[in-house]
Amino acid sequence: RRKRRPPKFTLVKPIRFAPDEWEKITKRAEEVVLPPSVYVRRTTLGYRLSRRINSRAIYQLSRIGNNLNQIARVANATGRVDVARRIDEVLSEVTNAIVRLAQR
Repeated sequence: RRKRRPPKFTLVKPIRFAPDEWEKITKRAEEVVLPPSVYVRRTTLGYRLSRRINSRAIYQLSRIGNNLNQIARVANATGRVDVARRIDEVLSEVTNAIVRLAQR
């Protein structure tokens, strides 16, 4: 299988934006994890863009949540209700963080 070569961007064309327009462009580009120039090029050419999910962060948070869940089970089984309660609180925070990342 041949490796696809990126296109050569040899044309440089100045384009003007109002400050508030440029602010919107850079914010939207950040949401899809692209440099503003790539964002402008792709949106004007009709590409469909979606927000990227930080899958590595979600994976790490899921592992942390899994470990906390295992610790909470042991704490409940041994009668350490105070520890189990705090672990459940932290586990809830981790779960909420995962949900927020997935919604981006």
